[in-house]
Amino acid sequence: MKLEVLGPGPKSLGLKPLLWYVEERLNEIKKDGEFLIVSALIDADGLNLLSDALNRVISLGCTVKAVIGMDLGISKGALLKLNETFGNQNVFIYCNPADSTFHPKMYLIRADDSAGTVIIGSSNLTSAGFLRNFEVNIALELDLHNKDEKAIFKGFVTTFKDLLKERSTRPLTLKLQSELQKKIERITKTVTETRHGPRLSEGFEGKDHGWEIPVFEGKNAFLMTLSYNDVSGVRGDQYIRIPVVAVISNPKFWGWPKLFSPSAKGYPERLVDVFYKGKSYRYRFYFAKVPDEFRLVMPQIYNLGAAYEGNILKISKGPNRYSLKLISKTDKNFGQYMKYCTEICPRGRARVPKRWGYI
Repeated sequence: MKLEVLGPGPKSLGLKPLLWYVEERLNEIKKDGEFLIVSALIDADGLNLLSDALNRVISLGCTVKAVIGMDLGISKGALLKLNETFGNQNVFIYCNPADSTFHPKMYLIRADDSAGTVIIGSSNLTSAGFLRNFEVNIALELDLHNKDEKAIFKGFVTTFKDLLKERSTRPLTLKLQSELQKKIERITKTVTETRHGPRLSEGFEGKDHGWEIPVFEGKNAFLMTLSYNDVSGVRGDQYIRIPVVAVISNPKFWGWPKLFSPSAKGYPERLVDVFYKGKSYRYRFYFAKVPDEFRLVMPQIYNLGAAYEGNILKISKGPNRYSLKLISKTDKNFGQYMKYCTEICPRGRARVPKRWGYI
């Protein structure tokens, strides 16, 4: 059994955004897996963030079901996206008649017969709840071969199944969808997690905590300062480390997660064609769950030696390959490139924090 505290949250807390974690778990699902969702609120953007991982799981024929609330509001776009993603038979709306609010958030993921994950916390299945808000969630990773841990997971699944039997839980049939859309059209104010009236915090002095994920979509070149571990040549595995947030902030640049598939050890990976100093190579690019990083196998960079620490590596994306260029600290353009390295990785064990950005 393993317990992990998740965000999203301020960078200073080091909480992994729930989006990253759920994507990782969904990419581990095998053919007989399942993904069960209970969320008080949902939006189309939240579903779009998970669309590649969800489509993969659904294409495998896995069980995917969702119980969604409507007390906090629901948009026509979200209804259409639910229907498009899950199909009417797998989506249920909790039509709460009581003077209370349907407010749970629970996500159950069973990768196969051996691994199950329970996520309970504050995040709704929205882009804000999964990526931008300040949230706290608990993930419990369970070994389903262990009798006690299997019983824990089964208990949560039973709760989900019991919720489906509640008289307030209604399948999202075309008739119900039409009824909800008509009601939505009569409502002029859309309720979401991040659009409110004046906030109590307005008018107080404060500081941006900086937990927003930077967005670099459309940029075709990645810049990164090389750390000691990228160039030292003393480790057995000859890879350079690409920050997770750098991949998430521009996923199409790296083909994440669409072009990745599970390795024999379960790591999401892909083979990439690389051009460096006039020669072409094909190397492995993969995600390592521990210590939560992307790794590009690149012996030509890894064996440069410690003297190259702090130099900039430029990775440009072409139609069929990536081109790598080393920018030395003595290069006359080094300072100009450094201006584009606007993001700083948490130091961790690195002697000097890694900087990165896109151009």
